[in-house]
Amino acid sequence: MGDKMKCVKCGKRLKENEVFCTICGYYNGEVENNTEQVQGNLLDDDINNVRQDDTNIHDIINISGVEKKENTKKNTKIIKKKKEKKEDSSLDENNFYYENEVFLEAYIGEDYNQIKKWPFNIWAFLLNWMYLLYRKLYVTGIVGLLITGLFIVFLRKYLIIFIIIIMIVLGFLFNYYYVFVAKKKVEKILKRMEGTDNFTLMSIMKEEGGVDVPLALSIYAAFLLILFFYFVGFRLNSNHNTKYWKENSENKANCVYLTKLAYMDIQSQGSIGEIQSSTCKITKGTIENYEVYIKALYEERNIYIYYVTENGKISYKDNTSELLNLELMQANMVLTPEQSSRLANLKSIESNYQDIFIKSKREDELIAKKKNVQEKLNYSFEEEEIIR
Repeated sequence: MGDKMKCVKCGKRLKENEVFCTICGYYNGEVENNTEQVQGNLLDDDINNVRQDDTNIHDIINISGVEKKENTKKNTKIIKKKKEKKEDSSLDENNFYYENEVFLEAYIGEDYNQIKKWPFNIWAFLLNWMYLLYRKLYVTGIVGLLITGLFIVFLRKYLIIFIIIIMIVLGFLFNYYYVFVAKKKVEKILKRMEGTDNFTLMSIMKEEGGVDVPLALSIYAAFLLILFFYFVGFRLNSNHNTKYWKENSENKANCVYLTKLAYMDIQSQGSIGEIQSSTCKITKGTIENYEVYIKALYEERNIYIYYVTENGKISYKDNTSELLNLELMQANMVLTPEQSSRLANLKSIESNYQDIFIKSKREDELIAKKKNVQEKLNYSFEEEEIIR
């Protein structure tokens, strides 16, 4: 290495055997002599060079400082850009970040990446509660079906609005909701199976998570069948009511007419007390027969007057005005066989009135609820309807 050799990096003149630049420290060649000689030469040369090249030294130092400062700025910008890029990428990932990501992926299974990243789920939008059942969100899905059923049955005019709202809500919120639930499920499994190896945990995640087509279809089919039978039953019941409306109206009209005839007959023979109410029973057969019972207040007790149709006309049969006397004779054990038979007949009249009255009220309740399953054959009337 000659005397006029310069440093490759900063241009400082190097002395013989000088391999390291004393200004910038750059290595300029192989070491030819021993370390002691190089160190001695470096020390001597540095002293001389400082005196002779004072101006060059300052220039080199300034240039070196500028380069170092620029390099520092450049490196800072690169580091900053890398940091921002890293933060941006981590921000995207952290939208659904979960420390047990591998287990979460195993639990969700199909379409994991789409559910994790997409803000909108087209299948939840289109299939609604069926898709929740498919994803094993059974409680939410069944509750949703029940609410939908209530709208179908009781709030049908708002059904379309309800369905549109549900479609939009599920479309935009399903992925977030499902990932939230899935994380809770994963944490629950990990806590329950603490100490289990990862292979077994992965199997459990896949088994308890994922999708279930058969069960989802079964639940949804059951829901549709319930709706079907409800509407079929409702329609049949409605038709049934329509079918018997005319017959019931005719039966009631006949009973009212015959009861009024019986009342007029009682009045023509001399009133037996004050009329309270009446009942009418229709007996179906080859010929339709009617039984009319009128309840009256006689000597501060109730008596029952019995009429029946014969050959299309109403005829008087009996009344219970003697019932109290016969009961007293029975208590005193002085009844004859004929009187005992008579007592039984009078008790039957009173019992028949009560039986018809109860059946009539029960049939009226079923008709009011549109649940009557047979023709109305028993009627009861208050005093106003009889004498009107």
